[in-house]
Amino acid sequence: MKTKLFSLQLILAAFLCVTSCSKDDDGEPIPATLDKTSISLYVDETSTLTYSGENCNWSSDNTLVATVENGIVTAKHVGTTTIHANNLSCIVSVKPKYTMYDEPYMNWGANIAEVKKKMSGYTLASEKDDMLVYLGKGKVNAYLYRFDNNALQQSVMQITLLNSINLTDFLLERNGQWIFPKTVEA
Repeated sequence: MKTKLFSLQLILAAFLCVTSCSKDDDGEPIPATLDKTSISLYVDETSTLTYSGENCNWSSDNTLVATVENGIVTAKHVGTTTIHANNLSCIVSVKPKYTMYDEPYMNWGANIAEVKKKMSGYTLASEKDDMLVYLGKGKVNAYLYRFDNNALQQSVMQITLLNSINLTDFLLERNGQWIFPKTVEA
């Protein structure tokens, strides 16, 4: 008799565990969750996101900045993007590993006033209708900005050969905009 009673208790406990784990108190399914709402990574680092629901469709708003596959986020280039797990999201900030140079302003299409505001901590060495030249700091000798119809078209950073160590790594980890700048249409 004790064995039958013990077996009945086990069956009842298993039933309660299964039903209480799959639904909330109202009998509704428990909503899916994503374990992180934001992460910060350096270029080439990875982080794993955990989605509590089933059948998750992962996507990235900007695969140039970060990609995601089965919840594994890989940082590609400096910037910010959003990773989606069905209707949930996580903001991913990718930081540079190489910070030996102060980056030029590269908001393509910005007007002269915007560039001047951004470069306010630098000494303006030369100004023309279509060009601004600023003295650099640290390992950068100068910054040159070229405009067409008051829209930023080129940003140039001048450094000496001696200061060019790790320059390729510095340039490549920054959103690809150094190598393939956007074309601004007039």
